[in-house]
Amino acid sequence: MTKNHINDKVSVFVEELTFSSGEKVRLKRDSITVFVGPNNAGKSVALKNIIENLNTKNNRGIVINDLQISKQGSEKEFINFLSFNAKKEHNSNPLPFYKGYRFNVYEQNAIDCWRDCKNGIRELDNIFISFLDTQNRLGLVGPVDSVALQEQPQHPIHFLERSEAYLKKFNEYFQKAFGKKLFLNYRAGRQTPLHVGEKLICRKGEDRVSDGYVKRLEKLPFLHDQGDGMKSFVGILLSMVIPNNSILLIDEPEAFLHPPQARLLGQMLAQDLVKNKQLFLTTHNEDFLNGLLDVNNKRIRVIRINRNKDVNNIHELNSKRIKKIWDDPILKYSNILSGLFHKKVIICESDSDCKFYSAILDNICKGKKLSIPDVLFINMGGKDRIPIAVNSLKSLGVPVSVIVDIDILNNKNPLKKIFTFLGGDWDEIENDWKIFFKAITSKGSQQLNVKIIKKELEKSLNKVTTKNIPLSVAKEIKKMLTVKNSWQEFKKSGKNYVPNGEATKKYNILQSALAKEGLFIVEVGELENFVKSIDCHGPKWVNKVLGKKKDLFKEPELKGAREFIEKIVF
Repeated sequence: MTKNHINDKVSVFVEELTFSSGEKVRLKRDSITVFVGPNNAGKSVALKNIIENLNTKNNRGIVINDLQISKQGSEKEFINFLSFNAKKEHNSNPLPFYKGYRFNVYEQNAIDCWRDCKNGIRELDNIFISFLDTQNRLGLVGPVDSVALQEQPQHPIHFLERSEAYLKKFNEYFQKAFGKKLFLNYRAGRQTPLHVGEKLICRKGEDRVSDGYVKRLEKLPFLHDQGDGMKSFVGILLSMVIPNNSILLIDEPEAFLHPPQARLLGQMLAQDLVKNKQLFLTTHNEDFLNGLLDVNNKRIRVIRINRNKDVNNIHELNSKRIKKIWDDPILKYSNILSGLFHKKVIICESDSDCKFYSAILDNICKGKKLSIPDVLFINMGGKDRIPIAVNSLKSLGVPVSVIVDIDILNNKNPLKKIFTFLGGDWDEIENDWKIFFKAITSKGSQQLNVKIIKKELEKSLNKVTTKNIPLSVAKEIKKMLTVKNSWQEFKKSGKNYVPNGEATKKYNILQSALAKEGLFIVEVGELENFVKSIDCHGPKWVNKVLGKKKDLFKEPELKGAREFIEKIVF
């Protein structure tokens, strides 16, 4: 029976977590559980609570109050497992001690803990559990004391020394991330260091302990002298090669890494590195989370923790909803998942909208000397994908608001879906919407009056002093000849276009009901109507507003925009 086979047969794992809210989460032996949420929600504390409760069930954690421990393997298989992963040492006691990486346990004590592990694994914790915070993984990459081949490994680098397969896989990952390779120095003396370089090969007649090869190797820089990003990445990889660990906990794996490296690490962890192991992660990084989800792995559980006073509530983004997001290219490549790390998300139609409203909010806070709230503006590239984003974020307990142009009232869908996913009851407002819709539609299309068009054409053409009509005049003429329907005029004019009487009454009912659930319509019609002195559209309009209006907090023309955002955020 191989060592890997023995290690696969024997394990300890978390079967169930109980949070301070009383909510429970069931887990499998190979689950990859990712804790997300805003700052100070309790993500890192959750990892520490898991370790404390695994060690002894008498610990009642702040975020995770309790957990259920399960084991796999018989008592005989457990003793074989110890023999494979540790060196037996005898003294005057009748039974041996088992000495391995980070543990030294007496056989009878180990058996007693194994039998009663549901009440805490106690002396077996270092055998089965590995915890990496942002600091201790940096310390894993330094030179380690060498051990003889017949001795048990006392450090992850020793496992790397003894397995060509591990070393080869290591270099594949490391090269993808940093464009370089790792090299073990087998002739460094009492210690074994890791070197970093782009290329180093054995020449004809050489091997990795030949004088010439070692001399060239020693000219390469040491890994422990490199930046924290490189050291952290390798520290995490090293923790994966410890064969006896069945539970791995990593706090913010993406720390010190650039976005592409964070995403790559997420892909590696989900796809290759933790087979037959249970993994718990905390992250505050969209790139790392995207990397995990790129693999479309059913093992992944994304759990958002949110703190409400002394209670930690949780929500889970299940694999079905993850797949729905990942199957939509626009959603996949949006920043929707960044919303998991903020206290509130405001979904907009376009990137220009996000940029403008975010600038307005920042300037309000600076002008009033307020702390900038933890709010993220997300662009969905139009109205149609907003419902999926709302549904996904709401299911994870993320407070969501939506800002849309006033012409959202022109279509039952996506209006109904957005309103419903935000928590509204469409049946309560459907009749009001029908009456309002009919009132605007019945205003009909604008008719092009021949006399007026002739007059306007003459006015535009009289501006021309060149042989050819300039592009600016051509645009004027095109605009003049465009037939506009009532809904286009409604968007152009905003709520002032609504007829008096019943239509206005229904509009007010709709606007109030939508806003109550977090769906805010731009009552001036569309974004550009906040500043009419600038005559352009989209990104160009936003850039001109932000460029020309030096004080967005005091600018009179932006008063309406400021009031609109304050109503939504504060």
